[in-house]
Amino acid sequence: MRTGVAIGTGGLLLSWQSVANIMSDSSIHSPHPVRQARKALGWSQEELARKAKVSRAAVSAIEQGRSAPSVQAALDLARALGKTVEALFGTATRDPAPQWVRPPSLEVPRFWHAEIAGRVLRYPVEATNAGAIAPHGVQEPGAKARTKLPGVPDPEQVLLVASCDPAVGLLAEEYARQTSFRLIPLARSSGRALRMLEDGEVHLAGLHYSHASDTDGNQNAAAAELGSSFHLLRIAEWEAGLAFTPRLRLRSTRSALRSHLSWIGREEGSGARAGWDELFPDIAPPERIAFDHRGVATAIQSGWAEAGICLRLVSDEAELGFLPTRTESYDLCVSEHLREDPRVRALFEVVRSFPYRRLLDTLPGFGTQSTGAEIHC
Repeated sequence: MRTGVAIGTGGLLLSWQSVANIMSDSSIHSPHPVRQARKALGWSQEELARKAKVSRAAVSAIEQGRSAPSVQAALDLARALGKTVEALFGTATRDPAPQWVRPPSLEVPRFWHAEIAGRVLRYPVEATNAGAIAPHGVQEPGAKARTKLPGVPDPEQVLLVASCDPAVGLLAEEYARQTSFRLIPLARSSGRALRMLEDGEVHLAGLHYSHASDTDGNQNAAAAELGSSFHLLRIAEWEAGLAFTPRLRLRSTRSALRSHLSWIGREEGSGARAGWDELFPDIAPPERIAFDHRGVATAIQSGWAEAGICLRLVSDEAELGFLPTRTESYDLCVSEHLREDPRVRALFEVVRSFPYRRLLDTLPGFGTQSTGAEIHC
């Protein structure tokens, strides 16, 4: 970063380095000075975002203390609100203590950690679509944390992705091979992933609402949750449809309905649930709910249900029958203020690399014609 360069913004005169120092020391009090100044002017978050030329999601994250603004964003907000950077960001003190994204349920919980927009967050270790991932630490009794294994990455080296992609392990493996960073995939439906992104709990969220009859589904869902100023990175197109126990020999979705099958469903807000609502708009969704695509396949494979909606990939892995119903576009969504994070930039490069595309090409039901394409909204 350049130092000693004076910037004039009306009544504001300070160096890039001094602004950076203010940013590094700033944090969140409630109500945040940005929110106070905005409310005093009678502006909505959307109005402030438009006047400052930042995203509404960035304004929300700053006001809620989930994000420290970049130097440029701090200057832009100060100009728009008629305040100094010091008045908006220079009086609070950042709390360096890590925060749990949710209270751990175990007495001695294992955790992963990651830095997101100036906060260090801890995540209770859970099952992932990439298999078992070593913990970064253990919360000992008395609130003391210690790492258990050598080589644990710093929080600034960890990238958090929330998605239901059953092949995310391939991305995590290639990301670790090509970069100095590590990817932790949290298994979440599209709707839950977007909410975590909005709440500043992950760097990227996976979505698969877009398909032939709604090509803007991912973009519209992200806009509804985040407002404006986000990026979508295309990972793949994949086949979704009805998975069923092979003995049924179903030939069409109509025959599936006539068979009075026992179904396993997915939660509201998931891409698979959207697929159900499109196929069977007049039929109530199943009461039994699976956590993810593999959960649907496992329920059928184990005899707990006879049919459900999931991806061809997991249906083939479980050796089930499969009726394709639509091809969906699977994208990763990142907020504007995180797009230039080095970990995010590195992920975009990995997705666009030949080795990763070649891995995706080996998966049943996956297409890579537009892998790596980016949309800025």
